[in-house]
Amino acid sequence: MLRIRIEEDEQEIGMTLHGRIAGPEVAELNRAWAEMAPRLREKHLWIDLRTVIHADAAGKQALGEIYSRTGAKLLTRTLWTEYLALEIMYGREDGVFANACE
Repeated sequence: MLRIRIEEDEQEIGMTLHGRIAGPEVAELNRAWAEMAPRLREKHLWIDLRTVIHADAAGKQALGEIYSRTGAKLLTRTLWTEYLALEIMYGREDGVFANACE
């Protein structure tokens, strides 16, 4: 199960994700992103990953697409969510972060 909370003010929009980003929940993330994207304009986006417990390949791809379009700030708490953020930011190639050292 995935819960998504959107917070917005004049300067930024935040998306807090809680739970699993896998299977049908990826469609829910994409729907939330599609509704939020037009409101971004000049606002900064942050994505709170601190309570995400699992993300499958499709979930990571969806988050990666959002990140590549916005350069969102990714909030993490655990080693796993830090690793997830690195996967989102840099992608992966055979178990190695593809662009982390460029």
